[in-house]
Amino acid sequence: MFAALILYSCTGPNQWIEDLWKHYSNHGPTSATPVMNPASGIYRSAGLSVTIEGSDPGSTIYYTVNGSAPTPTSSSGPSPFTLNLPDLSTSHVQAIAESFGHAASGVASATYCVDPVLSICAGGGASLASEGLGSSALSLGSPAGIFLAPSGDLYVADHDNAVVIRISNSTVHLVAGVISTPGSSPDGTPAVAALLNGPSGVAVNAAGDVYISESNADLVRVVRHSSGRIYTIAGGGTDTLANGVPALTAS
Repeated sequence: MFAALILYSCTGPNQWIEDLWKHYSNHGPTSATPVMNPASGIYRSAGLSVTIEGSDPGSTIYYTVNGSAPTPTSSSGPSPFTLNLPDLSTSHVQAIAESFGHAASGVASATYCVDPVLSICAGGGASLASEGLGSSALSLGSPAGIFLAPSGDLYVADHDNAVVIRISNSTVHLVAGVISTPGSSPDGTPAVAALLNGPSGVAVNAAGDVYISESNADLVRVVRHSSGRIYTIAGGGTDTLANGVPALTAS
């Protein structure tokens, strides 16, 4: 057995140690998902330093900056790790943490737009949101929430105008709501004809589904990319909010 171990160790530098690490890592508890600081956003600075930190002692951070899934063969550094992003860049950072005796963590992700030159990307105009409108001609009511998608499209939840819009290549596209008409519409309504009541937050998943929080209605709704229709996924019920309460019955 000793001879076999020596022969095996000659297959590559520390190969048996690496395989032993992988064996115990794959069969141990899961590493804690790393935390990125600062959060996603548009930063008006000369470069940006992003700290990626795992809470498990001695963990290693594996990361990508192009939106691809990180693996143990990705770029890496010890936790906490500082990633320096250049000016005039948009980086879709994803990271995992891995420590001895632990399986790889879940994926942490964030999108950073670093632009030290202040510019207006939407608003300041006199026209209400409409399909195909130039973003510089747009008059925003109260942009309460924004989301910068990996594609570079900017989603805006306009609270006072009761709509969610997408800005792509400086052009406005309506995602949900009827301009300046707050209200409520049933599940399954086409999103561009559905009434929203105080849209204040917006997020988009990898499938293109758009999640909208309605602060005046205490609801979370989703516009399915596959159908373009809107559905309630949380809120609207009478149950006191607590762990384990079904999302659709929570108040």
